[in-house]
Amino acid sequence: MELELSHLIDSLPDLVWAAQPDGRAELFNCCWCEYTGLPLHEASGCDWQSAIHADDRPRLLERWRSSLESGQPSEAQARLRRHDGAYRWFQFRANPLRDASGSILKWLACSTDIEDAKRAREALAASERDLRSIVDTIPTTAWTARPDGSCDFLNQRWLDYAGMTAEQALDWGWAAVIHPADRDRIFAQWQLHLAAGTPVETEARMRRYDGTYRWFLFRANPLRDENGNIYRWYGTNIDIEDRKRGEDALRARELSWRQIVDNIPGLVATMGATGEVEFLNRQTLEYFGKTNEELRSWSLIGAVHPDDLPQIIEARERSVETGQVYEIEHRCRRADGIYRWFQVRGMPVRTAEGAIAAWYLLLTDIDDRKQAEAALQSKERNLDLTLNMIPTFIHVLRADGSVLYANRAVLDFHGTTLDDVRNDYRARFFHPEDVVRLQQVRREALSNSSAFELEQRVRDEHGTYRRFLIRYSPLLNEHGKVERWYTAAFDIEDRKQAQEQVEQARTELTHMSRVTTLGALTASIAHEVNQPLAGIITNAATCLRMLNANPPNIDGALATTQRTLRDGNRASEVIKRLRTLYSHKEPKYELVDLNDAAREVLALSMNELQRGQVTLRTQFDEQLPVVNADRVQLQQVLLNLVLNANDAMRGVDNRARELLIVTAREAPDHVRISVRDSGVGIDPQRLEKVFEAFYTTKANGMGIGLSVSRSIIQSHKGRLWASANDGPGATFSFCIPCDSCADGVSVV
Repeated sequence: MELELSHLIDSLPDLVWAAQPDGRAELFNCCWCEYTGLPLHEASGCDWQSAIHADDRPRLLERWRSSLESGQPSEAQARLRRHDGAYRWFQFRANPLRDASGSILKWLACSTDIEDAKRAREALAASERDLRSIVDTIPTTAWTARPDGSCDFLNQRWLDYAGMTAEQALDWGWAAVIHPADRDRIFAQWQLHLAAGTPVETEARMRRYDGTYRWFLFRANPLRDENGNIYRWYGTNIDIEDRKRGEDALRARELSWRQIVDNIPGLVATMGATGEVEFLNRQTLEYFGKTNEELRSWSLIGAVHPDDLPQIIEARERSVETGQVYEIEHRCRRADGIYRWFQVRGMPVRTAEGAIAAWYLLLTDIDDRKQAEAALQSKERNLDLTLNMIPTFIHVLRADGSVLYANRAVLDFHGTTLDDVRNDYRARFFHPEDVVRLQQVRREALSNSSAFELEQRVRDEHGTYRRFLIRYSPLLNEHGKVERWYTAAFDIEDRKQAQEQVEQARTELTHMSRVTTLGALTASIAHEVNQPLAGIITNAATCLRMLNANPPNIDGALATTQRTLRDGNRASEVIKRLRTLYSHKEPKYELVDLNDAAREVLALSMNELQRGQVTLRTQFDEQLPVVNADRVQLQQVLLNLVLNANDAMRGVDNRARELLIVTAREAPDHVRISVRDSGVGIDPQRLEKVFEAFYTTKANGMGIGLSVSRSIIQSHKGRLWASANDGPGATFSFCIPCDSCADGVSVV
């Protein structure tokens, strides 16, 4: 029996051995000994354990002792040393051999080499770990499902996104993250594809761990065996939320762009890189009454005026070739057959590399502008013709005063051309003495943009200067700045000469009026002169007597001589005033104290007033400011008013004859002199008529005194008027400004 068992064990291809019931080895087959290199006598007992790897030995012996104690079969894995010292993994199995009573007779064991299988399993496990790591790492959610559609795997990214565990999501648990509005549709589509075995591609919203839903693209493909049967589905869920939003935004932009373009108040078109029509907005289609397809052949269907077609084609081809902006004006035929003018402007659209990808065109209706321009040109021609026919000198100046236009009257007067007039007009045609004054006035006018006028001497074609009144009117823009100056020049040479003749005549008349007035004062003047002369004679006789006395009265003679000098000076002053009033000279403007001037007049006329039994009273404002005036002319006016007042009271016997002279301020910048009498008065209806020339109420009057007086006061920029008193008599007053007549121009 033992021999047969030994032969049987040696014939087996595996490493076989036998042990006694207590576990001591007693038999090893040849394969075992050859593999380990241990002789049988060395392996028997417990020495076989030396062939076991030291790391695996404790675990293997613990399992072996446990089986010996329980009598149960033993199975374990450990590394066994080969005869060359290499270790390989073996599967150790031991079963008890029992007798009829169940007692263990022997243990029969077999050690099978599992090195290759173990390495294969480890490689497979490593491969599976690597695959799992890859699937969990790919930047998308991935999953697998059984043939019936139930999920058997979800990668970590899917679980992290949904905030679920694998146990919660497997089978059909994943459906909880599908948006309720999409869930039924997804299930229905999934079932259809499961039944048909076709790939899946659909979109639905998935709930993120924070409760937010995002759009995902669901894709799944079936995996089939060699018989074509599906044994697994592989799927992914790709986040397309940003793409969906981009698509929605793009659609919204496209819709908005289309709405904007369709509502632009112009015709909009796009062309390809070579000029072919691609898109036309609604306004364009409605204007032409054509479809987009029809207008692709715009040059053949009469969409533009035949006369404009050649230049349109030429301009378009030139822009396509050069890449320059396309711009042209031409006529387009409306749906009703009417042609209207359009401005067409096309801009090239370029790629990042600079190549032209398209052309954007805007067609703007300018027909009204064209008609307005034509009408304006016609008006300008008519205006130019009109201006050239006007016998007035017309200029148009730029904001800086340089000449832009001059009408025919100007050119004919100077005997020159418009270019010559534009070239330094002031220096060539204005009197040299007037140029500086013109520049100053213009500078002031330019600073405040106000209209002004001035007189200038202008040279004609013969070199003769004539005086002109030139009026300047500014054209202002919306900001109040001068854009143009329009001037009209009027030849006033003849008028100025006539005025000078009138002024000369008025000067003569004024002098005659003054002489006539003084003639009426002959008696008073004679009395005024005789008094100091009589005093001089008397004083001289007295002085002689005092000097002839014995002894001579020197002191008395000296006092008498002083009185003689006083009377002589008095007579001299009277003569001086008379010579001034009688003199015939040009007006002289100087600072005049009206109070002093009035006192001199009253002194000269005092005898005449006394002879007329007139009581004189004065109310002089001693704070009266001085005026810039001609002293003699103002005294002439006042003397005339005083003598008229004296004449008005000559026939009054039933009341006192009173004359009141008043000087006072009239408003802040004027002074006034009033002459109030208690005479016969003036009819209120004739208050202005008395100032008319040659009107008089006196039997021997000439009627020029008040007329001349008003002219004098007006030349001083003042006014002279008459008013009826509340009681008897009348009041004549005149007022002049404190700075009157600084320019020295007078009518007398």
